[in-house]
Amino acid sequence: TSKWVNLYDASFRLLEDARYVLRHEEVSMYVASERPDLTSSWVKLLLLVQGMDPQKRLASIHVEDENENLSAPFVLGHYLGIIQNLLMMGAFSSPGQQESTSVTICSGTIKGIERVANQQLAKVGRVSQENSVCNLGTRESSSSSELPSPAACLIRQCLKAIGSWLEQIGEVGMKVNEGSQLVDVADYYEVIGPPIQECDNMVMTGKGGMPHVGNITGKGKMQETSSAPDVQLHSENVIAATLTDHNFLYAHPDSGTDELGILNTTGWHHVVFDVSSQATSFHIPLHRMLSLLLREAMNKCFGEDAKTEECSVVRSNEFFSQVLGGCEPYGFASVVMEHPLRVRVFCAQVRAGMWRKNGDAAILSAEWYRSVQWFEQGLESDLFLLQCCGALSSPEFFVRTIQERFGLSDYTSLDLTEHNEYEPVLIQEMLTLIVQLVKERIFCGRSAADNLKRELIYKLAVGDATHSQIVRSLPRDLSSSEQFQDVLDSVAVYSDPSGNKKGKYVLREAFWKELDLYHPRWSSRELQIAKERYYRFCKVSALGAQLPQWTHIFSPLCSISKIATSKSVLQIVRAVLFYAVYTDASSVSRAPDSVLVTGLHLLSLALDICESESQISADQYGMDLLQHDDESWVVLSSDAEEAFPILTYSTELVSPESDKLKKDSMLTLLVSLMHKEKNDSTFSGCNIPSLVVSLLKRFAKLSKQCMSAVRQMAPQVLPSIPDHASAKQNLGSPDLTGKRQCKAAIMAKMGEEQSKRAESMKSSGNEGHDVPTFEPDAPKSTAVETRPVCSLCQDSGSKSPLCCLIRLQVIIFFS
Repeated sequence: TSKWVNLYDASFRLLEDARYVLRHEEVSMYVASERPDLTSSWVKLLLLVQGMDPQKRLASIHVEDENENLSAPFVLGHYLGIIQNLLMMGAFSSPGQQESTSVTICSGTIKGIERVANQQLAKVGRVSQENSVCNLGTRESSSSSELPSPAACLIRQCLKAIGSWLEQIGEVGMKVNEGSQLVDVADYYEVIGPPIQECDNMVMTGKGGMPHVGNITGKGKMQETSSAPDVQLHSENVIAATLTDHNFLYAHPDSGTDELGILNTTGWHHVVFDVSSQATSFHIPLHRMLSLLLREAMNKCFGEDAKTEECSVVRSNEFFSQVLGGCEPYGFASVVMEHPLRVRVFCAQVRAGMWRKNGDAAILSAEWYRSVQWFEQGLESDLFLLQCCGALSSPEFFVRTIQERFGLSDYTSLDLTEHNEYEPVLIQEMLTLIVQLVKERIFCGRSAADNLKRELIYKLAVGDATHSQIVRSLPRDLSSSEQFQDVLDSVAVYSDPSGNKKGKYVLREAFWKELDLYHPRWSSRELQIAKERYYRFCKVSALGAQLPQWTHIFSPLCSISKIATSKSVLQIVRAVLFYAVYTDASSVSRAPDSVLVTGLHLLSLALDICESESQISADQYGMDLLQHDDESWVVLSSDAEEAFPILTYSTELVSPESDKLKKDSMLTLLVSLMHKEKNDSTFSGCNIPSLVVSLLKRFAKLSKQCMSAVRQMAPQVLPSIPDHASAKQNLGSPDLTGKRQCKAAIMAKMGEEQSKRAESMKSSGNEGHDVPTFEPDAPKSTAVETRPVCSLCQDSGSKSPLCCLIRLQVIIFFS
C-alpha cells in the first residue's frame, strides 16, 4: 500500500474515467459481448490486487506507527466494485444471448486486442458428466434458462483467475473424499497417511489412506466416487494426486492439468490456516466479482422479475452446473469459502479484543467492512458467496471448517477446565454467522421493497431519524429506489418539527415485530440500543420474541437448511447447553447468557426448518401424522425423523470429559437448564425457562422419540395424554370414585342450602307461589329435593331463564 499510494491520484483518475465510459449502457454491452479481451484484462487487473494489504496480528509488541494509507485499499475496492457492477450489467443485458448454450464457456485465454468482427466467442460443448457439479440439464431445456454468452465467459474467466491465485499461494493441503463421513467428533483432517518419499520427479508413499465409512446422505446432486480418497499436496514438483492400489502417485507439473485447476478437483480440501497468527486480507475482489455474477444469474432465473416458465425450467440441481461449468462442488466450496470466512473471523477476533496491539488498523478495517459505503461490495457479497458454498458442500464438512477457522475445534469436547478469555465472544460470533448463513435472504429471497423495508426498520430501531439521515444510512441502490418514499411512509410516522427540534421519522409500533436481530450490519452498541427501545415500545424482550425463522429462499440454495439441522450444529449447541448447566454462577462460564441465548436461537431456527419441511412433505407425500384431541401434536414417521440429524441425535447420551458428571443428551440438558434458570429467569428481559419450554414442546411435536423423552423427564411441560381405551379402564378406579362421591356430597349440601333459603323466603310472604321440586345431578342415595331460586334476585318465583342457566353452569362445573 505504501508503494502504491504514490500512484494514488493517477489510479483513481483512470478508474473514474473507466466508470464514466462504462456507465453508458451501449458501451458496457459492447465491451461484454464484443471485446472479451477487455474483460480478460480487467480480471487480470483484479488478480494483481487480490489479497493486497494483509494484516498480521501482533501478540507481544504494540504497533508504534499507524498506517496513514489504511483507507486507500478500501477506496480502491469501492471503485473496483462500481466498475464490476457496470461490466456485470452489460454482460447480462447483452443482445448476444442467442449464442448461449446450456453451459457456455469462453475458450482458453483470449489474447491480444482483436476486433470481434473477426472473432466470436468460442462455443464449447457440455462439460463431462463425470466432472460436472451435478447432472446437466437436457439439451431440450428452454433457451430462456441459459446464461448469456458474455456472462458465462466472464464467470469462466473469474473462476480461472481464482484457481490460478489459489495455486500460487499454495495453501491447500490434504483432501477428504466426498464419499467419506465424519464419525462422532473425529476431525476429518486426522487421516493423513505415512510420510512422503521423494524420488526424482515422482513421489511415492507407502500404503495408507482413509477408511471408507459410507456416503453422506442428502447430496443427491453429487456423483458417486470411489471410496479411496484423493490427496492434494503442494510442493515444487507436485501438483496432482490420485490413489491407485493403495499407493499415492503424484504427477509431474508438465503432465497437464485442467484450466480450472484446484476448483475442478474432487473431494473436500482441508486448508490449515490460523487467522490469529497468519496474515489476512480484507481485499478479495475476484471473490466479490464471482459473488456479484452468481447473484445476478440467480436473480435472473428465480428473482421477482423472472418469468414463471424460466423458473420451472431452471431447476435447483441444474443452476450451479450451468453457471460454474466444470467445477466440482466439494472442490469449489472448500477453497472458495476460505477467504470470505477468514474476514468474518478477523472481525470476530477484533470484537473479542485480540487485535488491540495492532492499533487502529484492525478496528477501522472491521468498521469499514460493515459500513454502508462498502456493505454491498464487502460483507453482503461475502455472505452470499458463503451461502453458495454451503449449498454445494456437505453440511458436516462446512460447519467443521467454520468451527476450525474460528479456533473453536475443542469447544465441543465438553471440558469444563479449559477456558479462553476470548472464547465467549468468538463462539457467539460463530453462532451468529451460522444463523445468518441459513436465514439471510438479501440476495436470494427478498424483493427490493422488502430489503428497503428491512433497512428502514434497522435504522429507525436504533433511533428516530430525519429524512437526510435515513438516506445517508441506506445503500446507494436502495436510497435511489422509486419505492423509497412509499415504503418509508408505510413503516414510519413523520413527527413535525417544533422549536429547535427537526422533523423526524418514528418507527410504527406494528413494524417493531419485524425487527431482525441478526441483520449483518449490527454493531454491538446499535444492537443493544435497539433491544432497549424494543422493550420500551413492546413491553417484552426482543431476545424472546424475535426468533430467527426459516423463510422462502431461491431453490438452488434451499439445501443450506441442512446446515442448521446437521449433527455438527447439534454438537455445538449441545456444548453450549452443557457449559451453561454445569458452570457455577461464581465461576467463569464457557457459555455466558449472551452465548446461551444465541445458541437457543440457532436451535429454534433448526426446529423451524424441521417444522416447515415436514409440513411440506406431509402435504406432498402424505406422511404419517398424528393428531391428538387437546393439542395439535404433529409426529413424523420414523423415516422423516432420520432426515433431520438434530432430531435423530437429540436423545443421544454423550460422556463429558469429567467422570464426575453424568451422561447427557440435548433434551436432558434443556430440561436441566429450565430448572436451573427458574430462580434467575431473566437475562436482559429474556425469559430463558419460557424459551426452553417452547423448544421442548416443539421437539415433542416433531418426533415420537423426543415426545416420549420429554414426558418422562418433564411431565409438567408435556403431561401425558391418556388414550380412549385407558380412559375407559380407569372409570371405576378408586381415585375417580372418590372424586365423584366428593362432588355428590357438595351438590347435596348446596341443595340443602337452597331448600332452606326457599323455605325462609316462602315464610316471609311468598306462600302463594307453588315452587316445584328440582333434583340435582347427584346419586339417588344422596339426592335432596330442592326448589330453584334465582341466583341474582333470590326470587323463587322468577320466570327468568337466567335462573336455569346459572344452575346449569353450577352443575357442569362440578361434573
